[in-house]
Amino acid sequence: MGESGISSDTPLSTAMQYRIGSQTKPFVANVILQLICEGKVGLDDHITTWVADVPNGDRITIRQLLNHTSGLGDFAFGSDPDLARPETYAQFQEGCTVEDVLKPSTSTGEPARRWAYSNYGYSLLGRVAELASHDSLSGLISARIVEPLGLRHTSSLPRKTG
Repeated sequence: MGESGISSDTPLSTAMQYRIGSQTKPFVANVILQLICEGKVGLDDHITTWVADVPNGDRITIRQLLNHTSGLGDFAFGSDPDLARPETYAQFQEGCTVEDVLKPSTSTGEPARRWAYSNYGYSLLGRVAELASHDSLSGLISARIVEPLGLRHTSSLPRKTG
């Protein structure tokens, strides 16, 4: 059995809750695909239909954001190794606003040329879901996934604004 944290020797327990981090992406993708089925979002919509100022946004589709072929980097971190350290990344997540998350990212290349993991791309998809549905992403995940599946120990916390 492991410990509950790097600086803790508290044993893990099945009652503990953890942030799911990137496991949120399937929830976001599911909500986006539901909105596509409802005709509220188009799989081939360009991201600029929904969010302005995205690098190459007039050439990046919802489909490319979903499958990590948008050519977008990861937030504004670029390749700075200090920003990629877990403690810096965690601080960014804790104190960021919606505006921080949607700031234009670095580009890793042309859309549809290669696969490159992008948290920024999924943040954009979350914003698309909010704009298309007129609801918060946390509300959408709760109403469309968590509650129908009876995920009693799963919660979706709202993002900080302002």
